[in-house]
Amino acid sequence: MHKMFFDRIKKGGATSFSANLVKTIHVLEKSVKLEMHDFKSPLLNVSLKSWGEYAHKQSRRHALLPMLEHFYEALRLLVVSWEENEDVAMSYLHMMQIHKSSHRLLHVTIAIKTFFDLTVLLGRFDNLYKVLGEKIQDYGRGFRCILFVKQRVTTHILKHAIENHNELGRYIKAQCIYATNSPATASLSVSKQESQNALKSFGTGSANMLIATNVAEEGLDIPEANCVIYFDPMDHAVSYVQGRGRARHAESSFVMLDERADRPASLLAKQEAEQHNVASSFVPENFTSNQKANEESQKSRERSGASYLLNPSEDKSIGNLNVYCKKTKVVLEENAKKIKGSTNSWSCSLVYQSATRTVTGTGVAASKKRAKRDAAVDLLKAIKISTNNS
Repeated sequence: MHKMFFDRIKKGGATSFSANLVKTIHVLEKSVKLEMHDFKSPLLNVSLKSWGEYAHKQSRRHALLPMLEHFYEALRLLVVSWEENEDVAMSYLHMMQIHKSSHRLLHVTIAIKTFFDLTVLLGRFDNLYKVLGEKIQDYGRGFRCILFVKQRVTTHILKHAIENHNELGRYIKAQCIYATNSPATASLSVSKQESQNALKSFGTGSANMLIATNVAEEGLDIPEANCVIYFDPMDHAVSYVQGRGRARHAESSFVMLDERADRPASLLAKQEAEQHNVASSFVPENFTSNQKANEESQKSRERSGASYLLNPSEDKSIGNLNVYCKKTKVVLEENAKKIKGSTNSWSCSLVYQSATRTVTGTGVAASKKRAKRDAAVDLLKAIKISTNNS
């Protein structure tokens, strides 16, 4: 993703908005470099979240670095969306008041002004405002809405946009909710307590909207909503089913503001219907014979990938495991966490579960990456033993 984006920038294949955003960032970076000689552009780092973190940590060293932090975050929004989220990136910069910024260096001020003179279509935002206005009219004071997004930072952007809307801001009290294990950006986050308070306020009605990532799709105990809206395109039918399941009232609404060309709402609805048909036509007797056939097919796939289990080494363990899982059509379950009471120790467990076996590998190390490597080595050895014994 990182390499492809910057290749498009170099070859002139990126969108005009992306090219101008990168150009503005380069102007700011050059101005910082003139006075802060050890400054190095974080854009070379393939970890996109590190861009904003770097500028945030260095922010006291140069007046332009707080501004650069937010330009980096806007660029990250573009990169992860394959340049589709121009509206979200521009709205983020407006939320952070960057469009009002000026600097003692005239060329910096001109670069910022030139960038914000760009025209960005905000059709998705306008559609959201229209839908919300209609639903408030439909449900009145009983309006309860869950607005789903993909990125943590988008929850903050939409909360700001809605609460600052001339009309909607008077009726909607929104709260952000997402997994609290990491912040949305270096400057934006939701604590565990804030997340709990958001759920409580939604339950009591003091807040009538939750703006959430898929953490609210996947099992949080959230009170009933009569309106569920998806701001971003859905990737699969699971989100479609889980999202619709959040709209529990008899007269509830389910709205998708955007869709993928290869996965339109009609296709997702068709897949949901097919899943219901499979479940309703389930016959236990047939399952037994099908299960045996599945097991034999799985054993064949596992035999074909056996070479990747031989002599697992640390440096190739994750790669070999990924290839093996691809050949055997298994999705690994990964759980990594810091060890309680330790400042620099991580534990990681990897679970391989197929029609023939369930095997676990574990690793403990000073870093998350090393713990995963050790867990991969352990798992490859365990799978080898298990397949040899079956």
